[in-house]
Amino acid sequence: MQFLLKTLGSAGLFLLCCSPALSQFRVNPQVAISLLNLEDDRYRDVGDNLYESEFSAEIGFMAGVDTRIGRQFYFQPGIFYARNISVFKLKESVLSAQDSLWSVSYLNDKLIRTSVRLKSLLGFDLVHRKLFKCRLLAGPTYDFILDVVNEKEEISFSKKDFNAGSFNLDAGLGLDLAFLTLEAGMSYGLTHAFKKNEKYDYDSRYSAFYVSMGIVFGKEKKEKKKEDSNER
Repeated sequence: MQFLLKTLGSAGLFLLCCSPALSQFRVNPQVAISLLNLEDDRYRDVGDNLYESEFSAEIGFMAGVDTRIGRQFYFQPGIFYARNISVFKLKESVLSAQDSLWSVSYLNDKLIRTSVRLKSLLGFDLVHRKLFKCRLLAGPTYDFILDVVNEKEEISFSKKDFNAGSFNLDAGLGLDLAFLTLEAGMSYGLTHAFKKNEKYDYDSRYSAFYVSMGIVFGKEKKEKKKEDSNER
């Protein structure tokens, strides 16, 4: 959390020290679909039990708002509410004292995670036109985990099995068409998702893909000299 606050503060101070052309403010509410996966599918031998697990992602959503402070190069902080679904499949094999197979059980459940995401990104317009922009953005984010529930209660995961938050590194590409904006990006977790657990002991990290759509409010201040020279 301290790292994110330092990044926010450093980026804000940098922009304040830049030329007046950078000191512009736009607001960008967005909705998004997302796929959140947990890395680290595992095969484990725990006592007399063998566990084979697999994670996969189902479509979730995000909604929130970010801001752009700057012109062609800008600071993009934001806050989003997210609800994501990860499918967890577990095969549990129980061995007898002679190491022969005693029984096999299969569990399949969905982990529904709700969170609040703070973004602290930097962006640059690869193409910067009045009605069209192509944007590159990257930077750290942090997820505050609000809750984790199981859809079927077949697997006994809950919020207490997960770390309270996750630092992530995000990167994406966006397009602005007049006041409409589209964005696609990836997010990779730098923090382990699970707390240490004697039974499962996963080293999973979050990885996500998202596509968002929104509206940009706020106008850029025009650079009159450049625009006049271009018209001539």
